[in-house]
Amino acid sequence: MSIFSHKIFMSLSTTTTTLQEFIKSHPTLSTLTQQDLETIYQDLIDCILWHNELYYQDAQPIISDSEWDELFVYLKKIEANYPTIISTLSPTQNLDMQSGTVSEWFEKAEHVIPLLSLDNSYNTQDIQDFDERIHKELAKQIDNYDVTYSLEPKFDGISVELIYKNWVFVQAITRWDWYMGEDITANVRTIANIPDRIASDQYTFLLDWRLSLRWEILMPQSQLISLNKQREKEGLQAFANTRNAAAWSVKLLDSALVKTRWLVCYVYDVLDVQSKFSIDEEFEKNISSYDTLQKILSDLGLPFLPDRPHQKININDVIAICADPTSKQLLDTHDIDFDWLVIKVNGKKYRDLLGTTNHHPRRAIAYKFPAEQKATQIVDIQYQVGRTGIITPVALLEPVQLSWVIVSRVSLHNLDFIKQKWILNNDRVFVQRSGEVIPYIVATIPARRDNTQTQIIPPHQCPSCEQPLVSKDNFLYCYNSTCKAKLGEQCKHFVSKNCMDIDWLWESIIDILIEQNIITKLTDIYRMLLPDVQFSLSRTPWFGDKKIRNIVSGLESSKHAELRRILNALGMPWVGKKIAKVLQQHIAEQTHQDTSQEQKTLLTYKQIRAYLSDKDFLEDIYGIGTKIITDLVEFCETNKEVFEELDAWWVERYNLWTHKVIGSSLAWKTFVITGTFPYKREHIVAILEQEGAKEQNTVSKKTDFVLIWENAWSKKDKAEKLKIPLYVGRDAIVQYLAILQTIETANKESLTETQWLFS
Repeated sequence: MSIFSHKIFMSLSTTTTTLQEFIKSHPTLSTLTQQDLETIYQDLIDCILWHNELYYQDAQPIISDSEWDELFVYLKKIEANYPTIISTLSPTQNLDMQSGTVSEWFEKAEHVIPLLSLDNSYNTQDIQDFDERIHKELAKQIDNYDVTYSLEPKFDGISVELIYKNWVFVQAITRWDWYMGEDITANVRTIANIPDRIASDQYTFLLDWRLSLRWEILMPQSQLISLNKQREKEGLQAFANTRNAAAWSVKLLDSALVKTRWLVCYVYDVLDVQSKFSIDEEFEKNISSYDTLQKILSDLGLPFLPDRPHQKININDVIAICADPTSKQLLDTHDIDFDWLVIKVNGKKYRDLLGTTNHHPRRAIAYKFPAEQKATQIVDIQYQVGRTGIITPVALLEPVQLSWVIVSRVSLHNLDFIKQKWILNNDRVFVQRSGEVIPYIVATIPARRDNTQTQIIPPHQCPSCEQPLVSKDNFLYCYNSTCKAKLGEQCKHFVSKNCMDIDWLWESIIDILIEQNIITKLTDIYRMLLPDVQFSLSRTPWFGDKKIRNIVSGLESSKHAELRRILNALGMPWVGKKIAKVLQQHIAEQTHQDTSQEQKTLLTYKQIRAYLSDKDFLEDIYGIGTKIITDLVEFCETNKEVFEELDAWWVERYNLWTHKVIGSSLAWKTFVITGTFPYKREHIVAILEQEGAKEQNTVSKKTDFVLIWENAWSKKDKAEKLKIPLYVGRDAIVQYLAILQTIETANKESLTETQWLFS
């Protein structure tokens, strides 16, 4: 049996550790059985996506960049050797899985040129392999060539496309996936170093033209320190790093507030130059050449990082610079964060010959420096209470500076982590903060021990309510329903952005409401809507009339949240954003089966609780196992009053399906898509889901149809065995994908060849 067959019993931390140990013991794939291969592949996807959500959306990563890289590289290795098992949910196939989701507040916009990622390297051998691939590819196409490289630092910020038309800044688009993004033009206009107009004196021959540039939006380290101090005063959570702070800041709905974040932006590449008139050949050549790009962009008055000393060097020089520790030290002296070095092939001719893959340009690769580690000492152990009652040990450290941040505390995760790392009180430890993420204890230093070290003894009582703790699966739990620390964390989760998204209910305010016994259980958050409670609060020094009005407005708005947000907010075991969305979809489907298409009534929470307590209903949902079902049913039984009180407070939700879905012939159909398509697979999936269809990862008896193209193997065979309809090429479009008439192909150059598909 695979060691991953019981993964649903594991926490994210434990799952991550198990995967890391598996990767170390199986550096090659030759020893894996088919069952292990398929299972670890799915485990890697789930684990990476979970970490991505913590990193990109919650700004609360629990592993270092290098640990994430290890998981991601192993995932790519599996896909490279077994391409037939590649899932559309894999983060290698969908950039959205790596960088988050498109906000509902901004309009979507299409990139002029795809904003591809960079391939990564982690050691000098990777760099040498990159050079060999470059020579091998060029040798296929030309006889004589002389390859040189440029080195430049890679910004650690938010990649955007900025477009100028006739010297005027007109649009800014984020990088959601390689082809689409969000239009954040209004917010970007507030960034001080981005010119509204660019100089034209030296380039008067450019008439009626458009210049598309790739930029990076960043927050200086000094500004992050200032911002986090202010957030702490307001009772808000500090940002983990400058990248998270920049990402959150540039997507604020109030452009005036974006301006106060003092973001900066630098251009580092030209994506496209277009004109209705002929463009000077020399200009077009130079603007695509790294050694002349800086001068042209400077002439145009655009902010361009000047510190790029390494131009036209050979691969041995590249390796020497990357391996030199002073290279990283030099980057750390800047107020702007850099996390990698980018190695680029010089010369537009070579760049054009090398081309791109679907993921990255072949002409460049990013080199990541080894993680920085420093030694310090544990001075004390504290215990924090989480919203599920889990008790997390935290080590207080002698302050140590990693990069530009002073680290004074680090999570010890759970009892198993302490045991595996053999951590003692007063131990000397190596601490790592790779890529400016949350610090992590790499190892203890047994040679530095003296007679002052003692074993870490877990507490028997909750540090908040002093009730007895229960040990379960290497974790300690407080099951006291009235524990104020646990209630506080539950309420903070309930009001958070990914849940009910209630403005003005800051952490400090929630703490006050709990201390004043206004909130004694989760749904008491809505007691703020009562006039007598508002009157009582208005007589305290913490609540003015304006603050109370803002909180009440946020609470009223939250009553109309989608069901998936409410399910996530309730803090049910195993239910995060992903499972909450799946539960909403299946409740909607079940309701559709029980209700006529014309009747579109809202469910009560009593009905919703009945679905979540129904084992038969839950067992029919792909991906929800026995442990999740048991815990969900238990939660619904022990928290019956929570659902009743949501009904009592008139917390509603939108209809679980749209008019489009009700009238669609694809509503409630399940499908699998497999093979290599001549257009973006995720576009097909997204449009089918809008029509009410549901994608599955694997073919089963419940699959309604399978779409296939070239290189469709195992899933096609299984569908044929189960006699599930297969649709190939034109038939797939005509019979099931007529709605794809509006879709654009990923490869625009081949549009004429695939146009017939959409006719």
